[in-house]
Parts: sequence; structure tokens; C-alpha cells
Amino acid sequence: MPRMLKYQEIEGWLRQELSGGRFAPGDRFHSENDAARRFGVTAVTARKAFAPLEQAGYIERKRGSGTFVLRLPDRPEQIRLFRRCLFGIMIAEAPLDNRLKTGQMLIELHRAVEAAGYLALLTGDDPAPLLEAGVDAVIVFQVPAAATLKQFRDAQIPVAGLHTDRAPYPVLKPDFDGAAGQMVRLFHRRGFRRLLVTGAGADAERVDGEFRAPLDRAAAAAGIECSRLIASFDSLTGELTEQFRSAERPDVIFALNSWCLDQLFTALRRARLHIPGDVSLLVHGSNSLAIPSEPPCSIIDFDPAAAAAETVGALIRQLRHSSEPPPHRPIPYRITDRGSIARR
Repeated sequence: MPRMLKYQEIEGWLRQELSGGRFAPGDRFHSENDAARRFGVTAVTARKAFAPLEQAGYIERKRGSGTFVLRLPDRPEQIRLFRRCLFGIMIAEAPLDNRLKTGQMLIELHRAVEAAGYLALLTGDDPAPLLEAGVDAVIVFQVPAAATLKQFRDAQIPVAGLHTDRAPYPVLKPDFDGAAGQMVRLFHRRGFRRLLVTGAGADAERVDGEFRAPLDRAAAAAGIECSRLIASFDSLTGELTEQFRSAERPDVIFALNSWCLDQLFTALRRARLHIPGDVSLLVHGSNSLAIPSEPPCSIIDFDPAAAAAETVGALIRQLRHSSEPPPHRPIPYRITDRGSIARR
């Protein structure tokens, strides 16, 4: 078969993009400069590839604004290649448990990717399988190495993070203000007056840093006294025991992470306090679902389905409007009351 000329290869790719479900009439389409960079050709060659699509009425080029989709093909112009409909998911190589947050997020992420008309390719820390598969976009569960991010940038593959760490790409933004408001409204309705925020280790300090200001504001407005006890794993049990034995012991506890629950339960036993009879408990993080307790821990965490849908949606918006990567919208939290929050 005769070898395709470069502009014909680009035209075929453009038609494939129009046929693949990523674009709708009115959307901004790939620009000539985007195509020229992607295929390593001159602007003249790229312009030659766009011309047939404009003549056919599929796209419209507006001077100073960009290229926009006018209509889509009635049927696929080319066979849809499998490698052109993939979302890559990078996650640390470790055993996965569907009861824990990471497992739940992966389930919801696969559902969101499928609902958007894509397929998901799950891999570990090595980006090579994703690059070889020609993925359209990548979702990461932790900040990748700088060299990995450079590889994705060089290949013009957008990245979004299903985490809250700072990174040079859109990342998950939980609605901490909304979560603090939900908690305080619940505590106020149940008649609580003294709230203790507690946790152990650096993770608890990080979570407290996100919740501190909005939680303090909401508690003060509701007339709830809010105190904190964040310590090392070694000292937390003793300090909590003293707090629980004092005359000003809390009537509700907000545990910043599930890692501190062993120390918390030990301190409650030493002080001869029971959940929820003497003190109520709300735990941040759905991993506490897998921790046996009586009654089962009530939890607050962001909605995994909403988080997955927003992450996939942000990447699709970035694919369609690559010049202006959109930020994530805040992900709502939800409270699951499993019997450890009693009315006063």
C-alpha cells in the first residue's frame, strides 16, 4: 500500500477525533498549532489537513478565537483505534481492598471512565505501559516523579490527581468548608456542647490544617466549645485518658484519622466511657469502615462517586480545551451515621 502523506495522517486523526465522542457541536476543536506540535510538522502542513474538514462543514475556524466543531460525522469516518480511547490510572503497587478508600475510589473511577465512553488502563508507578498504549489522559493517586510528569507533558497527555497534595496539575479539592458546616449542624441538632478534635501523627496534623479554620468558625457560631489534642502515637493514649477523666471532658469527638482509633478506644476504656452512651464519635476517613467497633464508627468523608466523576470530567474538559486547564470543583462530603452519634 502507498505510504500516507503527513497531512493525510493528520486529517485521518482529526476525523477520528470527531468520531470518537470527545467533542460535541460548539466545542473548541484542536488548533493547527496543536496538530503541528503533535505530529512534528509545519503549520502549512497542518493547515492542509484541516482544510477538507472545514470544506465538509465539520469545523469552523474563527480568526482570533480558534477552531470550533460545527457538526459531527453521521457515522465513524475511520475505525476507532483502541489506543485512542484510554484513560490511564497510576497507583502505587500494593494489595487493594475494596472495603478501603483506595479500592472504593478505583471502583467509582472505572465507572466514571466507562460512563464517559472511555476504557481504563490500571498500572503501577511505571509510566511506560501508559505511554506505549497511547492513553488520552492519566489519573494519578499520588504525585508522580518529576521525570514521569515530564514524559506526560512531552507527549501532551493531561494529568489529574485523585489526591489532595499540591501538584502542577488539577487535583482533588474536597469541600472542607461544607464538611465542617455539616458536622457542626449535626452536633448542634444532637445537643453537643464540647467538641474534641483529636488524631495522631503527621496525617492528623495535615487533616487538621484543612479543617481547623472552617470548623472553628462553624463551632463558634453554633455555641460549641472546640478543643484539640493532636499528639504522637506513643503519647496520645495517656493524654486522651487525662482529658476523658477531667470535669471538662468532651461529649463528642472528631477523630482526624482512623490510625488513632486504637489509642482512642484504649483511653475510653481506661476512663470507663462508652460510645455512644457517654461520648459520641465521628471519624474522618472511610477506612474506619473496616475497623471493628461496637457500635460501628460513624464516618465523614468525601463522596467517592462525586470525586471520580469530577476527576474524569476535569480531564475531558482539559482534552477539549487544552489551552486552559480547568480547575477541579470542590468535592462534597457526606456523613454516614452508623450509631456512634447519640442525641444528648
